[in-house]
Amino acid sequence: MTDKHYLSRFMEIYDQNVLTHLKISPEIHSLADAHALHNSMLNFRQYLALEAGEGEFYPHYRTEQVFGWDIMPGLFRGANKFDSLHGKELERKAIAEYEFAIVQKVGEHALRDLFKNNTNGTKWDLLFQAQHCGLRTSLLDWTMYIASSLFFGIEESSNPKIEAADAQIWVFMVHENRLLNSDKGDNSYLNHDPFTLTKGFMTNVPIYLDDLEERICEQRISRQGGRFYISPAASCNIPMNRQPDVSADLFRFRIPTQYKSVIRKELDAVGINKATIYVKESLAHESIANEINEKIYGF
Repeated sequence: MTDKHYLSRFMEIYDQNVLTHLKISPEIHSLADAHALHNSMLNFRQYLALEAGEGEFYPHYRTEQVFGWDIMPGLFRGANKFDSLHGKELERKAIAEYEFAIVQKVGEHALRDLFKNNTNGTKWDLLFQAQHCGLRTSLLDWTMYIASSLFFGIEESSNPKIEAADAQIWVFMVHENRLLNSDKGDNSYLNHDPFTLTKGFMTNVPIYLDDLEERICEQRISRQGGRFYISPAASCNIPMNRQPDVSADLFRFRIPTQYKSVIRKELDAVGINKATIYVKESLAHESIANEINEKIYGF
């Protein structure tokens, strides 16, 4: 089903990867196609580990409503023209404002104190919570659940241009050295200050089920299987797919516009829709993020 125009036009490395490494169609027309894509990534993962000897890789997914969009964090998206240093300074201020606002308007119970004994623990936890409440950060959302990821690309839009556009699904093959946990040891993201990073990595966010409903936006992270990629501080304003050390591990697929509604219905049939993906949408919590976005970033 590979269209000729994919072969004739100039292709980015992440488009070439689909054809050279996977040799499958670069288009997704159904939920079944998406599951087949996931199986292809698992087979490629096995090849990389057992035959190529390149170590363990883990496929992560991100779907967007318009084919051609760069993978850009909210902090630098749209009208934002901040350089990387200024952006990170503003992000630090925004997180401090966020913590103060949550404690004042919701209560201290809404934030965990699990990592407060770690120098960077609270910074990371606030970033994770704020990201899913709508605060602009340098984090990028990814998930290991391809079906959940699909929803964000085919969700119905009130913008006619977006609704009529083809969508895109990204696959990021994350090497084991680039996937950091909160566990103690050298391979922990808690060893790094998120505002002064010198290397990029994917964070495996821990979700604790006790009192989960009290945590600000944490249910969304849990339901979506959310993980977050963060770029080095010096290059965090450069789209992820434009960073040479990352783009080689990316794969991009197109979802033609006529199949968006088809996949939307298929996802709804298996219980993946706005109500389940976003869990409880809190206007109060989102208004906190909106107010800080306006105050710190100017929009």
